Formats: sequence, structure tokens, C-alpha cells
Amino acid sequence: MTDLLIPGLISPSAAETRKCICHKTPGCACVLCAQMRPLEAKRLLKAVIALELAGVFGAYGLFTWMNNSRDFRSKVNTRFPRVLEAYYLSNEYAGVYGIRERDQEAWSQQD
Repeated sequence: MTDLLIPGLISPSAAETRKCICHKTPGCACVLCAQMRPLEAKRLLKAVIALELAGVFGAYGLFTWMNNSRDFRSKVNTRFPRVLEAYYLSNEYAGVYGIRERDQEAWSQQD
């Protein structure tokens, strides 16, 4: 019965004989060398993909919001000037020039 293995599952005898990667001892429970089961690896991959998608959509939303609102760009300028600089550089790289100058002109007239 132990000779029949279902793909993706580890038999109890194989789990007992697995050796730790860093300590070379069977049954080691250290965090650094814990070997992942297929379901854990799949869950981790899904979590990484979800985080990547959230980051992409978040960056797109931030760019769209900055692209449509000079007031929001002013707030970003006071709180996170590096983010605004990245916005200006990405637009200049795409061939859209003059946004920085128009913003500075509008902000100087408000003061």
C-alpha cells in the first residue's frame, strides 16, 4: 500500500526520511529550510500574484489621479516629492512635456 503514491502527496515514510536542507537531519522543523508542500507553494504563488496585481492597479490609479488633478499633484508635492518627480519623469519619457512647468507656474500664482 505504501508503494502506491498519489502525485502531489508524500507518503508518511517519505516524509519521515526527508532531510533538512541546512542541518542535514531528518524531521528538522527550522523555518529557513522547511520544504514546501505543493498546496503551500500554490497558495504562496497566488498571494504573490495578487500582491503584484494590487501594486500594478494601485500604481495605475495613482498615475491617473495625478494626471487628472493639479490639486492632487500639489498635495503629493508637499508630502512625497519623489513620487511627483517620478510622475514628471515618466511623462517626459513618454514624450509629454510641459506639465512640470505649468504646475510650477500655477502654484506660484496661487501664493
